[in-house]
Amino acid sequence: MHSGVRSVAVRGGFASTQRRDRWWVTPAATACGLVLLFGGKLDCFSCRGVVSPRHGLWKGSTWLNERHMLFAWISLVWVVFTDIYIYLVSTGTVTDLNTW
Repeated sequence: MHSGVRSVAVRGGFASTQRRDRWWVTPAATACGLVLLFGGKLDCFSCRGVVSPRHGLWKGSTWLNERHMLFAWISLVWVVFTDIYIYLVSTGTVTDLNTW
C-alpha cells in the first residue's frame, strides 16, 4: 500500500546536514581573515625596525583581552538590570520609561 509520502535518503555521519546552501562560507572567510591578519609567521613585530599595522592591532586586542573580565562583569550587571526592569514593568510596579 502506498501512503503518498516519499522517503528521502539521508546521508548520515558526524555533523551531517540536509542544508544545501553555503552557510559555512562566512565563518570560514572570517576565520581565514583573522588568521592572516593576526597570526602566521610572525615572531617579532620590531625585527625589521618598522612598526607594522599588525602591531597596532595586536596591541589593541591585547588591551581588550586584559580587560575581558571587566567587560564580562559590566555585561552581566547590565543584563541583570535589564531583566529586573522588564520584570518591574511587566508587573506594573513601575511605568515604562519610553525615551523615544
